[in-house]
Amino acid sequence: MKIAINTLKKYGVKKIFVRTLLPPYVNTCPYSIVRYNPVFNYNQDIAEHFGVDGYSCLTVEEILSIIKSTPLCVECMKTL
Repeated sequence: MKIAINTLKKYGVKKIFVRTLLPPYVNTCPYSIVRYNPVFNYNQDIAEHFGVDGYSCLTVEEILSIIKSTPLCVECMKTL
C-alpha cells in the first residue's frame, strides 16, 4: 500500500484517502486466520502511518453481518 501511495504522491496527487474492507490484522490464530492488530485503534493513527489524508475500514460488526451467511470462519472476530 505504501508503494502505491508514494507513487500517487510522486505524480502529484494532492489528497489520498485509503479505504479497506478489513481492519488491520496480524499473526495467525488457532483457526489459521488472523487476529486484530490492536496497535492501530484509530483511523487517524493509520492515516498518519501511511501518510494519507484519511483512512477507514469496515468495523468487525459490519464484517460479521456481511459474512454471517457464508461458510467462512469468523471465530477470531467473535472474540474482539
